Amino acid sequence: MLTLHYDNGERKYELQQTIAPGDQMWLNLADLIHRRVADHKGRMLPADLASGTYDLRDLNPGKGGNLVGSELALDTTLGQQARPNILRCCGVDQPYFVPDIDEILFLQNSPLDVQALDCTGTPVELSFDFNNWWSGDNSVAQVTYKNAYGAGPGLTTGYASGEVEVGNAGYCTLEPVQVQVPIVVCPSSFSITATTQESLSKVFPADKTGLGATATITVAPTTSNWNGTTVYESLSTTSNSCPSGFGNLCAVTGSGQFTVGAGPFETVDGQILPPTQNVFYDEHVVYSGTSLLNYYNVNSCQAVCQQTYSCVQRSMGTDTITYSFTKGTISGTLSLWSTQGSNENRRWQSLEHLGSRGSSAWPSA
Repeated sequence: MLTLHYDNGERKYELQQTIAPGDQMWLNLADLIHRRVADHKGRMLPADLASGTYDLRDLNPGKGGNLVGSELALDTTLGQQARPNILRCCGVDQPYFVPDIDEILFLQNSPLDVQALDCTGTPVELSFDFNNWWSGDNSVAQVTYKNAYGAGPGLTTGYASGEVEVGNAGYCTLEPVQVQVPIVVCPSSFSITATTQESLSKVFPADKTGLGATATITVAPTTSNWNGTTVYESLSTTSNSCPSGFGNLCAVTGSGQFTVGAGPFETVDGQILPPTQNVFYDEHVVYSGTSLLNYYNVNSCQAVCQQTYSCVQRSMGTDTITYSFTKGTISGTLSLWSTQGSNENRRWQSLEHLGSRGSSAWPSA
């Protein structure tokens, strides 16, 4: 591509043409001006253009020889030619992997590319200039040309090496380059294998709203050991009929991070859940020292949240959490709690109190 720069570099005109090996590209710029020929973006050279600069860029580098500038006339007089200054090489600077960190689901492929910024600041792909691709640990990830495959749990580094064109005193020279990228292999999915009810009676009368349950989350496949993997949680509100004073029931509390295999875990009501391979615990509770439904003079309300678990930035799946609040009494039975659904759905219920009257709240996911 030939790019003409004018108006102190603020404007440009681009000409793109395929040139066979040993062939030439002839241009009469005065003719382009007089005939009002537009470039590929519809831009035309101004009629009074008399001077400017230019650069050449190979849109398919590494596939043949190098571009060489010959004679260029940037003048309104037909036939006048002037030999240009030394050709400015449009090389690249500091190649890098895209993405800059690769999260791969177990036994799945993930694309990898090598890119760099050329002399105009435009990202260009250079993968074809890198002949060697490898992994720091093939038991975790296998790296081949433009691809990484998640072979097992863990963290490793992917590498690629090759030669790229860089500018050197106006000419393009080839320099050896090696790039690298961290690779994390993640669990491919999760399931909710149990829910542990949390009892308001254990924290009453300090709390008069609550509680909820803790979900036991198992990451898969369980044939591998995923202990130590960090899982991230995100929540968004689907609907909410509760008074604004309840706050954002779908907000992420704490760090929003879980470590698989960590423990023991203590619930709000004092239950101890043991550390278990490939398991982490996610507690969903609502509690307050005030009976919120009585305070806001409503009999019931409901909030629905969408939850996503991710390994770094790679989603492992989603589920739905529903918080339902209804008035109840502390003398009522705790069998109001129930479970429904399968691996991707959970439902629980607990009591909210004000004196001998109160409300119950049950989230389900």
